Amino acid sequence: MMITNKNIVEKIKKHQNIAIFAHRDPDPDALGSMFGLKGFCARLGKKADVFAINKYDNYLSYIFPMQETKSDFHAENYDLVIIVDLHTIDRTEEDFHAELSKCKNIIVIDHHEVSQSDVVPTKNIRVISQVAAASQLVIELFKQEKIAPDKQTATYLYAGMMGDTDRFLHNNLSKRVFEDAIYLQECKADIQHGYDLMYRYITQEQIKVNQYLYNNLKFLDNGKTAYVIFSKKEMKKLGVDIDAVKEFSNTLVRIKGVELSFLIYQRNEKEYKVSLRSSFVNLIPFCNKYSGGGHENAAGFSVELTMKEIEKRLPEWSKEILNG
Repeated sequence: MMITNKNIVEKIKKHQNIAIFAHRDPDPDALGSMFGLKGFCARLGKKADVFAINKYDNYLSYIFPMQETKSDFHAENYDLVIIVDLHTIDRTEEDFHAELSKCKNIIVIDHHEVSQSDVVPTKNIRVISQVAAASQLVIELFKQEKIAPDKQTATYLYAGMMGDTDRFLHNNLSKRVFEDAIYLQECKADIQHGYDLMYRYITQEQIKVNQYLYNNLKFLDNGKTAYVIFSKKEMKKLGVDIDAVKEFSNTLVRIKGVELSFLIYQRNEKEYKVSLRSSFVNLIPFCNKYSGGGHENAAGFSVELTMKEIEKRLPEWSKEILNG
């Protein structure tokens, strides 16, 4: 049964030590949701810790206080766990799985659709897939209690919204998105700071990824599908990390005539992450087949295949998705 914002606030008020998690390799919305929620808990006088494996030093470290994240989680030290921007434990960092499985008091706050194959760890779940970003669900909590986030927290939440709407360019926009943006602006969010770091400035790493991306771009189905694969070997040669690559997930589908794109990068020796984008196709049913998920036009999954095996399957994947 779906819980309300009032239920969530009541549960937070009843507990003292709160642990906050999001998905592995957190993006701006995951981090905005986590640090936004931490700020909300602080306004209620509660101690909350954000748990994430801080693997990379990139632009996110200049928007969010990554030095405050923790990685050594022990279930017995916390009486409430809140998972944001996802609804399953298996998509959190693997380092957390064992301890999270011990937790009995969990709240899930997410904006991704729940598939039949997903194992949700709690009945205390609030999933609203109609919102563009999970950060908006945290904003709801502030509004529920009629308290405003401080400037820093508002900045985190705004960065989260910018990330999942790609600067308010995606088709997941609604009146509510802009109302929430205005609300955060009125709370003195440093919009320019986040915008500069996420979109305005180009790093040398981004230039290298961009060059590789266009030099190795391939097409399928008469140009309707575009894809690029980044192996760990190539990323090492370029001197870039996974975060620098996944920033370009939305790039290929912007090419004229492209209706479907795959940005694929190697996570470890056995695993590749497949990030899909489409201008009109619902990607969720296909991604659910591989225990993935996301949004209608922006989704993904992971596979344990070699690069050659992926390239062999891509024509089949492309036809299946485009043909519905």
